[in-house]
Amino acid sequence: MKIKKHFFVEEKRNIWRILISSENQIIIESREVENKEVFFSIYNLENGKIILKDYQFEEKFWIGIETIRDGMIFFHKFAKPDMPNHKQLLAYSINNQQILWKSDEYVFLFYHQNKIYCYKEMFEGRNFYTINPKTGEFLEDLGNDSESINVIRELARNEEDFSKYSFTNKGYEFPEIENYLKEKMNITNLVRDLEFIERNGVVLFNYHQEIGRNQLTNKFFAFDTNKNEVIFDLILNKNTNNFAPDSFFIYQDFLILIKEKTELQIYQLT
Repeated sequence: MKIKKHFFVEEKRNIWRILISSENQIIIESREVENKEVFFSIYNLENGKIILKDYQFEEKFWIGIETIRDGMIFFHKFAKPDMPNHKQLLAYSINNQQILWKSDEYVFLFYHQNKIYCYKEMFEGRNFYTINPKTGEFLEDLGNDSESINVIRELARNEEDFSKYSFTNKGYEFPEIENYLKEKMNITNLVRDLEFIERNGVVLFNYHQEIGRNQLTNKFFAFDTNKNEVIFDLILNKNTNNFAPDSFFIYQDFLILIKEKTELQIYQLT
């Protein structure tokens, strides 16, 4: 296996979330917490070209992504600052680069069979509905039977396709691999367990190591078990006081890492 640089994105602010559309567009949510501003950027994953850069809404901070479907990003606002409850819906077209519709009535639940399932808060609980994702128009009144809605929600979850992704395994779940790497790499002062993905005889992994009181470094390596050698290495965080799990993943043949919380690095695995 070879690990070849594809393209890098330097956000200069904390990368909060990374999502990939079915059209191989990578969406980056980055936030300036002190200034309370959120930015959204979109890149073509195949060629690294910018589709959208540092997009902001009128609401500068209290807004986030619900889901991405069929070339559209569905956003929500927050009912109250610093509170997790969502409100409102905004549908943004990636291709047209514009907001297609907004709704102050409905709150997003999930997407299933080309419908958005949502609800309104009523005096005695929630009432559920479906709406058209392309227009925001009302489709069905589903009443207040939450158990039936949860059954459909579970169906929607089970139908989600993650076959293109490889996410990390925890070292404690595979002690033989963790112990093997510790010995081969002479890893000491390990904080928690290493996280790894194995592909074609190469183990891609990262781990946190103590470098001082309440100070950690986060290192990434690719170790070829056939050649018995390191074929790639990178320091993801030189000096941090926080443990950062899930620092990398693989999508198709792309290795995706976050360096120093602000830089997205994408490599091709060949």
